[in-house]
Amino acid sequence: MSNEILWEEQGACWRFYGNVSLQDIQKIHSAFFGDARFDDQKYLIVDFGWAEKVDVSKDEPVVFAAIDTVAAKSNPYMHLAVVAKTKEIKELVSIYVTNSPWETKVFENIEDARIRIKEKIKKLL
Repeated sequence: MSNEILWEEQGACWRFYGNVSLQDIQKIHSAFFGDARFDDQKYLIVDFGWAEKVDVSKDEPVVFAAIDTVAAKSNPYMHLAVVAKTKEIKELVSIYVTNSPWETKVFENIEDARIRIKEKIKKLL
């Protein structure tokens, strides 16, 4: 298994494993935004903590951010937390963050990402 969506009470977590391809990201991206639950999500955690490599060009994060800009029209208040450990993955994530329509922060581990998300969700209530 190279990826999965874990649906949670107020959001979701995408988890990637091993060597992640562009197709892996496209598949999970489409499944999440195409799901009826998307409009009600308050957060998304993208967990590359289990990924060894993400095999995409540096142009792809900009493409994903552009697609997310359209998705943000139906859910403008979602918060993103990304877990990235390797230098290469952090570089790709930073390109996305620069272009993201949502507030997006990068973390070294899932625990810190969840703390940040809980703080953000608490402010929305």
